[in-house]
Amino acid sequence: MEMHQLRYLEAVARCGSMMAAASTCHVSQPALSVQIRKLEEEIGAPLLVRGPRGTELTPAGERTLIASRKILREVELLQTDAKRRTFHQRPILRVAVQPHLATELLPRLLGGTLSNTSRGLRLEFRERMPERVVASVRSGGSDLGLLDLATTPIEAMDSEELARIPYALFCRPDHPLAQKSGLKLAHLLDHAVLLFEHSPGLAQRLHALAERKGKELNAPFSSEYAVTVFEFVASGAGIAVLPVSFAARARRRHLAIRPLSDYTEQTVIGAIWRPDLAPVPFIQETLEHLRQGAASWAPAD
Repeated sequence: MEMHQLRYLEAVARCGSMMAAASTCHVSQPALSVQIRKLEEEIGAPLLVRGPRGTELTPAGERTLIASRKILREVELLQTDAKRRTFHQRPILRVAVQPHLATELLPRLLGGTLSNTSRGLRLEFRERMPERVVASVRSGGSDLGLLDLATTPIEAMDSEELARIPYALFCRPDHPLAQKSGLKLAHLLDHAVLLFEHSPGLAQRLHALAERKGKELNAPFSSEYAVTVFEFVASGAGIAVLPVSFAARARRRHLAIRPLSDYTEQTVIGAIWRPDLAPVPFIQETLEHLRQGAASWAPAD
């Protein structure tokens, strides 16, 4: 069993086809196919099947892939340490984080227990859109991911829910809805709505409400970045439905926060990691600190 065979199998699983994997690995497709067949002979079972949508893993292939990724990850770490001569340094934990968690929640965590773990981990955080958080963890580019589990498919990842944060309406204090009680989504239709694209089902519900009432939704701006939407609200460009983790920032900017009685979705903050990394001690230690820190993520009253 050769390392390049494991790399080829991982590339096929990641790319979804022999041709794409061969291109990624800078080898010809026949050469890659030969090495995969040799690996199958050594394993004693077929690892791949070609289907109408590309190449898929067999059960034996899935098991081999998990082991392969773990081996490749350890070899990568060993090579990096050897090049940098950093065997004596603290272990590095690489965490990919969804943007609005990084801007509003991560600073609270960094100010708490996670920055002082007993093993002295060196932390490296990377802000990524949720799909890229998953991809980074799956490929081994990150050890852990922090993201909204309610809106992002994580497929075969291990995960743990850490906290739930509701949504609310954010607007300027002089806005007509700032003092209105019993707010519902229908009340938003007469105003400019700035859309945070990761609010579960919000845009669809607002469009459906507008259609039933014979109106057209006035949504002049949308973004995948909640903090960008927040800044537009603060500038007076419109109103927005955002996680209430922005409450402290809103108070500093003198914005109003109003609950919506018929929009009860929540941001489900969770950690994800590859199943083959579950036994690693510093992963388990970090998860424990995340559990302890999650209590601080609840917005203050």
